[in-house]
Amino acid sequence: MALAKKCDICGKLYETYNFRKNQTEPSGIMLVNVCTDDKYYSGDVTDCCPECMDKIMETIKSLKKT
Repeated sequence: MALAKKCDICGKLYETYNFRKNQTEPSGIMLVNVCTDDKYYSGDVTDCCPECMDKIMETIKSLKKT
């Protein structure tokens, strides 16, 4: 039995993907507040369908200096 999820960005229903502990292939995002003492405080998880996650990862890569 598959676990159905709903994308918090586009609202599309999708099956769980990349559910192994693989940080290079994320299936959601979480914004954190990093403090000066290297402690961080996390917010809520945003579940992302594969299509939205691909767009997010492409955007992050495009923002990084090469």
